Amino acid sequence: MYPQQLSRLTEMARGVVGADLRVVLALGVGLLLLLVFLAAVFRQYRQSPAAQLQSVLADYDEVSVLLHPDPDADAMAAGVGVAQIADWVDTDATIQYSGQVRRQENRAFRTVLDVALEHIEHVTDISAEAVVLVDHNEPRGFGGADGVLPAAIVDHHPGDGSAERFTDVRTDYGASASIVAEYCDALGATPVPPDKHDSEVTGRALPTWIATGMLYGILSDTGDLTRGASDEDFDAAGYLSSGVDEDLLGRIADPDVSTETLEVKARAIAGR
Repeated sequence: MYPQQLSRLTEMARGVVGADLRVVLALGVGLLLLLVFLAAVFRQYRQSPAAQLQSVLADYDEVSVLLHPDPDADAMAAGVGVAQIADWVDTDATIQYSGQVRRQENRAFRTVLDVALEHIEHVTDISAEAVVLVDHNEPRGFGGADGVLPAAIVDHHPGDGSAERFTDVRTDYGASASIVAEYCDALGATPVPPDKHDSEVTGRALPTWIATGMLYGILSDTGDLTRGASDEDFDAAGYLSSGVDEDLLGRIADPDVSTETLEVKARAIAGR
């Protein structure tokens, strides 16, 4: 073989080897990126729902915990529970609702536990860009509701709503408060007994008034655990029980009859 031909073949061989190396290198980089992506996805799905929600809340300075219109005890209980999880990661949470708190026991829940709620009538009244829907999965009951894309949803009602980052809808649960209680348990929070201060509990403390409210929320939505209650509802009630203030619970469950109601009854009796 002539020297010139041999040189040309050598150059061609080098080109082929170089191209192969570039292909191998490109494939290696691509495979590495794919593995990094799959690892991130695996970590996300390996997290418990409680850890996922906590991670979402931690990404914001402030969130609006939005209850459904005319909120009941379960909605308010789940709302204060989510607000507590937000507080654990130093995120400010404002609990908001539209409509009215109508039923007497629901008003008693709000009054006895001194639950801070803000009323809204329009989407512009929502306190934060990040919205967490609690005890419903589609925004409703106020102007511009259809324009709200929630960051997270926690609910036990059937529906087609979904959130941008976290959706946890468990229709087999009897109460949304049971789901949130499960989160608190998974995050290592200890319900504070009524005769103790929060500081006396090691690690994260679930305040007595919140534990009491969440238990009442479960009881109210399940007919004292006799209607539509799942094993998880019973487990949640058991977890909360050590932190329940029976006096507060009784005042919510059997509120004093209002003066207005007494007057109505008195007029009815007099009319007879």
